[in-house]
Amino acid sequence: MGRTPSSLCRSARSRAHTYAVLTARAGWVATPPSPQAFAGLLPGERRRVTATGLNVRGHHYDSPGLDALRGEQPVEVRRDPHDTRQVWARTAQDSWVAVPATAPAPLLPLSKCADPLPPSSSVGSPFAAQTPPLEPGTTPSARALDQARIEYHARLPLPTPDVEATIRRAEELVLLNEHTSGARRGLVVTGESGTGKTTALLALGQSYTARTQLPAGSTRLPVVYVRVPPATTPRVFLAELARQAAVPVRERAGIAVLARETSDALARLGTGLVLVDEFEYLHTARGSATLLSDTVDYLCDRIPATFVFAGHAAALPGLGPSRRLLHLTLSPMPCDRAWTDYLAWAESALRLRRHTMGTLPGLAGHLHRLTGGRADRVGYLLRSGAVRAIRDGTEHLTRALLDDLAAPWQYTAPPKQGMTP
Repeated sequence: MGRTPSSLCRSARSRAHTYAVLTARAGWVATPPSPQAFAGLLPGERRRVTATGLNVRGHHYDSPGLDALRGEQPVEVRRDPHDTRQVWARTAQDSWVAVPATAPAPLLPLSKCADPLPPSSSVGSPFAAQTPPLEPGTTPSARALDQARIEYHARLPLPTPDVEATIRRAEELVLLNEHTSGARRGLVVTGESGTGKTTALLALGQSYTARTQLPAGSTRLPVVYVRVPPATTPRVFLAELARQAAVPVRERAGIAVLARETSDALARLGTGLVLVDEFEYLHTARGSATLLSDTVDYLCDRIPATFVFAGHAAALPGLGPSRRLLHLTLSPMPCDRAWTDYLAWAESALRLRRHTMGTLPGLAGHLHRLTGGRADRVGYLLRSGAVRAIRDGTEHLTRALLDDLAAPWQYTAPPKQGMTP
């Protein structure tokens, strides 16, 4: 006994399924629905439109068409479970507006990396090219020159010898991978906080992007930078790579399908370098048979790119079994001759009018006690110290100034009442 259309409708799981069932029952294909009608056939839910748009099942969507709906009552939103590139929101006029997904921007964009140090043999003012264009016959004001020096010191790169060695090693590995016909190898950079892991990643990404020299209008994506969020499984990691490559992530796609689609997309985009920061948050999902190392090996084999991971050594068990990864370790600089030479080199990059060369090497032991030899702390002291010296007009670094800047991390909590120190 045949089933009636009404019973078919009741058994359907969604409006889109209902449409497919009725079409099959009729035996002929109807004219494709208009975009407005198609949106009404999709599964829906209610969401509030915030200042940043819509948040639907972990994906963000926004467009000017939502401006009239921001801050109002929750609106009806329709979504295609197989395509997360856009959703549809119902307007006050009872029509549907398409809202595209917003591309996730890297937390530390490569375009914001610091400029390289000027050559030590350069003559004249290194700030003339950084000041605003001037009318012919005019000279920059003192305030404009001071502002240029402040911006110069604020983004002054001060890589340690270990960081520079890591960058060179990674660049050599990229070159080898570009000309190999066998298995490509990646790099794992580990170390304590503040030893320059992220600095090395971003400098590597910037140099590779500059070497690529893309023509105007190119759609190639030479470098992908991903900062891993906490509690990231192999599937979440693949989904983050897919979003960087603008690949639709289907909600129910298996890890094998997602890995294949992501690797194919990055290969089409010509990605040659994948930078993964904070890899200590990567782990194998509980009860999953898919190991993190297996996922990394697959990506290194399928994508013609070099993978560079950076994070704490405590996470190495997850990546350790990978046969595609080489390992480097960064550590704070010891208080030795290399530390004194590093301070002298960093001091030569300062552009302060009354600073006496040799001041920082003379404070080598004291600066090591303040910073512990960590790249991030010594960089903060020199950059912020130079900026403050320009602003207050002293134009030189002193021990008192550096001590004051280091006070936040030198602070220790006072003993509780009733306890002797």
